[in-house]
Parts: sequence; structure tokens; C-alpha cells
Amino acid sequence: MAHQSFALTELQSLLGPDSTEDALWHDLRRFEQTALPIITTLWQLDTVQDGTYWQLLHLHDAASQAQHTERLSETTRQVLSTLGTDAASRCAAAFFLNPQLWQPAYAPLGPYYYAHSRSNVQGQLLHQVAEACLQSHTPPDWIARLARRMVTLCRSPGVMTQSNLASCIGYLLAADHGPIAELLDALTLGDWRTAWEAASWRRSSCQ
Repeated sequence: MAHQSFALTELQSLLGPDSTEDALWHDLRRFEQTALPIITTLWQLDTVQDGTYWQLLHLHDAASQAQHTERLSETTRQVLSTLGTDAASRCAAAFFLNPQLWQPAYAPLGPYYYAHSRSNVQGQLLHQVAEACLQSHTPPDWIARLARRMVTLCRSPGVMTQSNLASCIGYLLAADHGPIAELLDALTLGDWRTAWEAASWRRSSCQ
């Protein structure tokens, strides 16, 4: 048991304290398993020739931008319809705020292959769909989730990916779910214990 506790502590220090929570992984995978087939269909990934996936993300004119926006909106609508608004927002938040847990699976080795691979496109589209779902509806504990992501970004070296600290602060300031001054003060001062207590309090108050 001592070895297991040590291993969990090490994993949490690298990937964040929530990285070993079953509920988080369940919601993350549920979002992925729901959104990915829809993305594959709407973006017609099975018909793309090898090496040209990058074109799906390079929106060079108004027509391609409009098509991308339409596909993104339809994917979001189907995810919300399939999971229900509350579950979809919860699962999207788990996916969007914990990219360190899923991005490695979508990032093949090699600088050339990475930029042109199907999995890279899938990962970026999944991230966009998750963000779009959250723009439509956020879970009741959205502030708590943002707070924990921010503290994790400050403490864990293995999570330095989107959503980064600046974007989380932007979401936090845009939300209207209660006081955040104590959390921001603690993060500014590097007082991680107080910041984590503030984040944990926000989380417990939403449950």
C-alpha cells in the first residue's frame, strides 16, 4: 500500500491532483467516445487522403471558415443532444481542462508527421468541440474546475498545454458564479495551499 500511495503521489505531481479520479476519467472518455464519431462523419475524415489532413484546419478563405463553423456547430448540437446538456457540459469540462490526460494519444512522434496526421486533427477538433459545448453551457462547478486547473498549472510541470493559465483567468473573469478574489490573490502570491483551499471550497460548495 505504501508503494501504491507513493506512485499515486508521483502521478498527481506530474499530471495534476485530479488525474487519478475515476469520475474525471469516466467523463473525459464519455465525451471523447461521443464526439469523435460525429467529428469523423461531419469532417469526412475517412475520405481524406494521407498527408492532407492539415487542410481541414487551415481555413484560408471565407468559404472554408463558414464550413468549419457550420460543422463545429452541428457537432456541438449533436453532442449536447446525445448526452444531455448537463452531462455534456460536465464531460466537456473534464476533457477541456485536462488535456494532459488525453493529448499524448493524439500527438504522434516526428515533427512532419505530427502536423499532417489524422490524430493531430482529431485532437484539435475535439478540443474545439469541448470549448464550444462549454460556450453553450457550463457545469455548476465551472469556477471550481477552473480554479483547480489554474492551481494545477502552477504546480505540475506536465500539464503545460491548453487550456493555459491566461485562458483560464479569462474564463474565470467572464463567469458569474461568485467571488474569486481570494483564489486570484493566492495564485498571484504563489500561496499554493491557500489557492488549493479556495479551489476546493468552491468545488464543495457546488456539490
